[in-house]
Amino acid sequence: MLSNARIFLDLYNNLEELLKAKYANSNDKRFSNVIMRYTNEDEGRKWREELDLCREIRNMLSHHARFEGEDIFQPSDAIIAFLREVTDAVEHPPAAMTLCTPTDRLLTCRENDRAVDVIRKMNGAGYSHVPLVSEGKLCGVFSAGVIFSYIEANGSGAVTDRTVLSDFGAFLAADAHKTETYRVVGPGESYEGIKKVFVPSGPGKLRVAAVFVTRGGEKDGKLLGMITPWDMLRCGG
Repeated sequence: MLSNARIFLDLYNNLEELLKAKYANSNDKRFSNVIMRYTNEDEGRKWREELDLCREIRNMLSHHARFEGEDIFQPSDAIIAFLREVTDAVEHPPAAMTLCTPTDRLLTCRENDRAVDVIRKMNGAGYSHVPLVSEGKLCGVFSAGVIFSYIEANGSGAVTDRTVLSDFGAFLAADAHKTETYRVVGPGESYEGIKKVFVPSGPGKLRVAAVFVTRGGEKDGKLLGMITPWDMLRCGG
């Protein structure tokens, strides 16, 4: 039966190999140790203290593990379980459906909804953008930017108690917003892939305010959920 010391070293070495493969094509040379790099990334930052401790344990077991033929100490079952948890997270990173807020928990809107009603709900819940759906499919996004664009084009009196969302027309399209933009991914899109979407692509580029998850990753597909930068921080660390 393997000792905890042997199990720990095997798990740690396996984690290192997984991280080497993960970062194999990266040009980031800031870290010589892949464990240290992982703890400085969003996914691993929440485990920094524990993984720093694991590095120290690994060094002791590798260089000063035995005295007079016996192990000088055995890592605890808890630290073994922790390493298994981290290894599993690296092997099976969260996908879009794990990261998103599912549709049944989202504030959504429809074309025949009155704008003032949706705006009140947005203010009450603290939402800045709401997916527009038709028969469960994503067909646009209603946001403060949509309102500003509509008023700019039609005058300050354009929004009344009778204004419904369909009146905003082309301004609702996900790629028509002037102050932000949106992306659509499939349910299996990886954390890394979605993380790259949120990274600004250059000066003057619109920020990505949210990523929508649809059944097949189509822009007009069945809406499954929405991912915001906050969701990425929550799941990443």
